[in-house]
Amino acid sequence: MTPDEEEMLYNELKALPDFDCLPIPVTWFKRFNIPARKTITPREFYESRYTIEKALENKDLPPLIIDEPQKGGQLAVVPPFEEVKVEVINRPFKWDEKKPFPATLPYISESAPNQDAQEQDHE
Repeated sequence: MTPDEEEMLYNELKALPDFDCLPIPVTWFKRFNIPARKTITPREFYESRYTIEKALENKDLPPLIIDEPQKGGQLAVVPPFEEVKVEVINRPFKWDEKKPFPATLPYISESAPNQDAQEQDHE
């Protein structure tokens, strides 16, 4: 955006009644000498009832009347359902009751990684 276009946009936005509420680029504050925005807490915003007042005030907009199907009644195309293959691997849990209950669940594969090292630690 050229500086002239940016200035023209700033002038158009400044003419709006709710210019204070619009998000603007940070560079505009210094360039157009705009005072810093005052922040308020959520409680102050709620108690100000700003949203309710803006929703209920009269607006210069024509009513939105939809009296015929949009796009000729065309329905949105729903993509076909994708079948996902789910495989359940069930392995019996074997526990020697003479040993303490294992802190980890058994591995799906037959041998655990570093199983020899784990057995040496317990001995």
